[in-house]
Amino acid sequence: RQIELLEERGLMWLGSGLTDPDVSLAASLVLYRAYGLEKPAALNGPQFLDQDLLQRPLAIDGGVAEVPSGPGLGVDIDESALVRAG
Repeated sequence: RQIELLEERGLMWLGSGLTDPDVSLAASLVLYRAYGLEKPAALNGPQFLDQDLLQRPLAIDGGVAEVPSGPGLGVDIDESALVRAG
C-alpha cells in the first residue's frame, strides 16, 4: 500500500534491503517486480550472508538478481538449515 500511495502522489520510491537475508531478499525482488521498479535497488548479494536458508541460492549475475518465479516468494526453504540457524 505504501508504494501505491507514493505513486498516486507522483512520488519516486526506491528499493532497499541492505541487511536482508536470502528469504527476505526473495520477497523484496518479488515486490519490486510486481510494482515495476526501474531504478537500481540497494540490495545485498550473497557475499554478506552468513548462511543460506534456501534450497537453491538466488541467481545473481553481474549485479543483477533474477526474480524467483515459483509460487509465493518463488523459493523453497531448506528446513534443516532453518533448524541449524535456530
